[in-house]
Amino acid sequence: MIILATAIVSFLAGFLFCLKLQSVLTRKKGILYHLAKILHLIPAHQQFSEEDVSAPGQKDAEALYRKGRSFQSGRGERQNLSEAQIWYRKAAKLGHLRAQLELASISAHGPAELRDPVEAAQWWKVAAELGDEYAQYELGLCYLTGTGIKKNTAEALRCWQKAAQQGEMHATCAIADCYAKGIGVKQDYSEAVRIWKKAAEAGSIEAQEKLRIIHR
Repeated sequence: MIILATAIVSFLAGFLFCLKLQSVLTRKKGILYHLAKILHLIPAHQQFSEEDVSAPGQKDAEALYRKGRSFQSGRGERQNLSEAQIWYRKAAKLGHLRAQLELASISAHGPAELRDPVEAAQWWKVAAELGDEYAQYELGLCYLTGTGIKKNTAEALRCWQKAAQQGEMHATCAIADCYAKGIGVKQDYSEAVRIWKKAAEAGSIEAQEKLRIIHR
């Protein structure tokens, strides 16, 4: 009986030690951690949790975003844009800006079966409110055309002005177009030309082409 009890105690002590060792290893990112991965001492799902979602919040969102990127690019996963959209949506809901942009882009410009103008406008707006200049430009287009959102030319112009202040050249050219055509502002062709020239000097090919056409 004494021998049996000793064996049981030894077994339990060894089992608890292994659990403690695994717990320590899963918290490390140095040599011990990677050695444990190689020796399969850490289950696959715990490896993923440590490297991709080790903490709640932004790290979770980053892991979901990278999963979406894998499906979009076909690197690490079989290429599947629909699946990428699903993972981007999960990350976007956690506040991941790049995921919001990718999701909006697929919903706006992706294959016909994946397009959703309302969802695209929704995520352009979220990203625009976070200060992203490209999202502000795209949201302006949505307001201008009434795509996925109620048409509002004044709001379109405001979006482009915010984006232009951050150096978004497409938005700058869009503002020039507004002045040239009198969209949301009083028509002023000289102001349009001034803005195109400024954009062209900053390297905008679109503005350079506009000026080339004017001076033909």
